[in-house]
Amino acid sequence: MFKDLYKNGSANATGARAAGILPAEISAADESSSRKNRGQDAPDTGNRGQDARDTFHTGEDGVNLRGWFIIYLGYLLVLTVLALGLMGLANESNATWVQKVWLLPLYLFYLSLCCTFFPAPTAWIVLLLASPMVGLIAPDTITNILGTTQTTSQILAAVLTILIVAATGALGTMMANLNEYHIFTFLLRYGRVKRIRHARFYDRVAQWFSSSPFSLLVMISFIPIPVDVVRWLAITHRYPRGRYAAAYFLGRLVRYSLLAATATVLHIGWLGIALIQGGLVLILLIHVVRRLLSRRVADTIPVDKLAPETEAIS
Repeated sequence: MFKDLYKNGSANATGARAAGILPAEISAADESSSRKNRGQDAPDTGNRGQDARDTFHTGEDGVNLRGWFIIYLGYLLVLTVLALGLMGLANESNATWVQKVWLLPLYLFYLSLCCTFFPAPTAWIVLLLASPMVGLIAPDTITNILGTTQTTSQILAAVLTILIVAATGALGTMMANLNEYHIFTFLLRYGRVKRIRHARFYDRVAQWFSSSPFSLLVMISFIPIPVDVVRWLAITHRYPRGRYAAAYFLGRLVRYSLLAATATVLHIGWLGIALIQGGLVLILLIHVVRRLLSRRVADTIPVDKLAPETEAIS
């Protein structure tokens, strides 16, 4: 009896679609549902669970999510153990370099978390590690090792401090963005953000991105204002992870070098760090407020009055 009712319902739906009453999306959904129901009466929860597990394995995009998350968590665990070990060694040792070097794993750990999903500020910790308050590389250490003059030792200590702080920070940010790459890939597979590929702006921005993707990624990783759409476009465009990571490393290497040089050369303290970080946060807030206001203005305009390129995306 129920099968007869179902067949009649399917026939009525088919007639309605033929008459143009039901939209095509519903038509496709009905046909898919009909095929599934004809094959089996009850849902296969086992297959659904298997699909969920398969989400973490290598997919059509060639990304092994489970492998990456294991590597990433292991990497954070190693940094934690290393920081704790060096901290304990610093408490027992009188060596100056040991008392300072334990900060590097903590610095790397923090920056390895900072991304869209953990939007913590980064400039302050770069400035702090490069500032004379920490004194990561002491001129006296250079003098004792190389036997150089005091002036030469100060210059070498400053250069080494800038290079170490910038390179370590760039490595941390690269790891954070690689983790974001995999999280976003997971969301794409799960269906949460698949609609971005169907947004009106996607094709136009994709053409712009494909013209010079590496240079564009380097540029947006350098500027202090986050440009998430380009980063997400690179992920949805399946841009190679190696080049994606290299672009972010190079961009942040230059950015962190400038910040570290500012802290080292100007001998800034807590006040200078707070002013620089506060200024960057203010720039970001202005950028966010402008975007929110532009969206609000766009929402107040009737849809039929909007140009195709400015229509709101639902």
